[in-house]
Amino acid sequence: MSLDLHVNYNGTGSVSLIQPAVVPANDGQVLSGVPMITTPKLATLVAWGVVSLAAANAVKEAQLSSNDLNDPANAQTWLPSGTSLAIMSPHFFEWLNYQTAARVIKLSQKAAGLEFSFTIDHYSDAVVRSSTVKADRIPQNRGIYSQLFGGALTAGAWGTQVFNPTTNLPGGRYALLGFWASSLTNVAAVRFQHADFGSVMPGCIAADYFTSTLTNSNVSADPIVLNQQGNQFVRFGEILRVGAAPVFRAGPNGTGLTIWVFDLTADTPTIILNLAFIGS
Repeated sequence: MSLDLHVNYNGTGSVSLIQPAVVPANDGQVLSGVPMITTPKLATLVAWGVVSLAAANAVKEAQLSSNDLNDPANAQTWLPSGTSLAIMSPHFFEWLNYQTAARVIKLSQKAAGLEFSFTIDHYSDAVVRSSTVKADRIPQNRGIYSQLFGGALTAGAWGTQVFNPTTNLPGGRYALLGFWASSLTNVAAVRFQHADFGSVMPGCIAADYFTSTLTNSNVSADPIVLNQQGNQFVRFGEILRVGAAPVFRAGPNGTGLTIWVFDLTADTPTIILNLAFIGS
């Protein structure tokens, strides 16, 4: 199973439902809301959601519409009652095969401001040549590696950083079980690129793991963000009942792995990788 993360961005926002439809540079999408592979039934939407800039611009409502839905007239609308406002919605898990219709994601906010939506698609190994494993237990040979970005991100754009440990990793194959994020103002999209992942970039949304102001209420009690940092791809595999931890070959002269981060703030993040050595 190969996961592929993309985002769409809006620089103005709205207090009414609006679609973040700008495709950031180097995102990989050709059209907003359309998967990388458009052959019917090859791309399956497995998760989506929305993110706002800060509590002052908190999300009030999120909506997914597509003619591929079972009930396209009503769409899927997440509208919490009362004063339930959040920096981001949960990762809404789906199993929605792409047929012909773009996935239109909209959100409304407490006050207009920067915002983005995200989609995570699944491709079978027969469609995208990539290797994954099902990590149903803690591997014996595991390592935790911190990677500081070399400079500040540009708000509203993908930034990249080569994963370059102080000492080269022992040569072999590694499964990326998940990651922690720090030095984020609030929430960002994080994904990973490697030649062994083929044309997909597995990833998800992450909050600053070390910021006490991020609570169950303002990230909507999302288990991936709050409880599964360090093991996000393990959790995706458990939910979807497939292997979802991406596998890549590294060392002895480098990892070949690049970390991508999309942020609404010009942060300088540190991404802490949880890797399992699975053999030579």
